[in-house]
Amino acid sequence: VAIPSANKVAVVDLKSMKVAKTIDVPSAPQEILMRPDGKVAYVSCNTTGRVAAIDLVGWKVADIIATGKGADGLAWAK
Repeated sequence: VAIPSANKVAVVDLKSMKVAKTIDVPSAPQEILMRPDGKVAYVSCNTTGRVAAIDLVGWKVADIIATGKGADGLAWAK
């Protein structure tokens, strides 16, 4: 779950419906898209023009991708 006001992404335990951990990301996270293999999640951060790539094994930001202004939507394309 993106938490724009806190610049974080929350990992929610679906059994307890409680936040299990949070991960710091660039300002104003908007949308989260998981890679089909389930190993990386991408988080668009529209006010910074960046996308954070989160390693879902280590639960940390593995990379910050520069996108330009207004990065808020994500999609897979073939």
